Amino acid sequence: MVPKLLWLQDRTAVIVLYLRRTLMRAAILLCAVVLELWVAVFLYASFYYSYVPTASFAAPVHYYYRTDCNSSVSALCSFPMANVSFLRNDVHKVMTYGQPYRISLELEMPESPTNQQLGMFMVKMSCYSKEGHTVSSVARSVMLHYRSKLLQTLSTLAFSPLLLLGLLEEKQLVKVELFSDYRDNPYQPTTGALIEIQTRKIQIYDAQLRIHGHFTGIRYFLCNFPLLSAVVGVVTNFIFLSTIVLMSYLKIVWGGIWPPEQVRVRVMMGDATRLQQRREEARKRIGSAGTLGEQMECRPRHLDTSNGSVTLFRHIVWIHLKHCQSNVSHCFCPISVFAVHHCIWLSVFVYDSDELPHGGGPAAVGGSRNRGCRGQHGGAALLPARSGS
Repeated sequence: MVPKLLWLQDRTAVIVLYLRRTLMRAAILLCAVVLELWVAVFLYASFYYSYVPTASFAAPVHYYYRTDCNSSVSALCSFPMANVSFLRNDVHKVMTYGQPYRISLELEMPESPTNQQLGMFMVKMSCYSKEGHTVSSVARSVMLHYRSKLLQTLSTLAFSPLLLLGLLEEKQLVKVELFSDYRDNPYQPTTGALIEIQTRKIQIYDAQLRIHGHFTGIRYFLCNFPLLSAVVGVVTNFIFLSTIVLMSYLKIVWGGIWPPEQVRVRVMMGDATRLQQRREEARKRIGSAGTLGEQMECRPRHLDTSNGSVTLFRHIVWIHLKHCQSNVSHCFCPISVFAVHHCIWLSVFVYDSDELPHGGGPAAVGGSRNRGCRGQHGGAALLPARSGS
């Protein structure tokens, strides 16, 4: 009974740990997805705000005129004129450099006898810069649409209920296209415009100045299909961010897509030529060191081992030659060469001084024996050979 309880307890602990890890991973994954989605939306909104200019802009046109004249001739003493600003909230520019725009004026005019007798009149627009200089100007002719008395009577009878309720009015909306392809000058950006109606007998309900942008390419798609473009842009950003996060996760947790061992093997295989060259150079160095040791391995055949000094010097030279076989670089050390040279010279001098008669010195060196030492393989002599007299 006890083992079953212990097994059940262990099994429960394992399941709880597994569920905890699963919930933790799910929570982390959910947070990562939400963060990526938020960043994707932010990136698309930033791109849309910076890349797509103002698609349309509408500003009310408030006319002003003089009334300090004789009113018997006309109700107005001057042409109606209005000043319209092209700055949104008096800070941000409406038009973008290089982007074509269509600028039009909408006049809401009643079908009064005064306006019907007005005929054609001119509307002038002058765009100015921040310094007040005129950038461009244009003038267009306008008039009400003609309607006969019979048509006016029939329309009044047909729409009399709506006219009585105030849902309809006897008015016309006249649209005037001032600029069909207006481009802002980057050296003198347009900040506003003056609109003048060159008649004193006009009657107007309301007026609106509208600016529409002519977009092409990606801007046309973004402006005319905003919902579809938003979905495509957000999904693209989300996929890109998900790929970056996934690659970072694989790099941190698994050490990358390819394990480091495989990378090392590939690098070693790719660098096999260089390794082979290094091995051949090492073998040549070892062979040259062995050959030098064999050439230098020789014993003095004429030295008397009974002499203690000669034996000591001979052992010093022998130890140095053996050391040269193991490490060639130490063999050519200046101190080592100097010590060995003096040891050999003193050994030869002691040997000669022992054999020569009294009064013989270094000058008497040059006995009849050949004191040359050659390598076992016919190498060059270590000591210079001296022939007897």
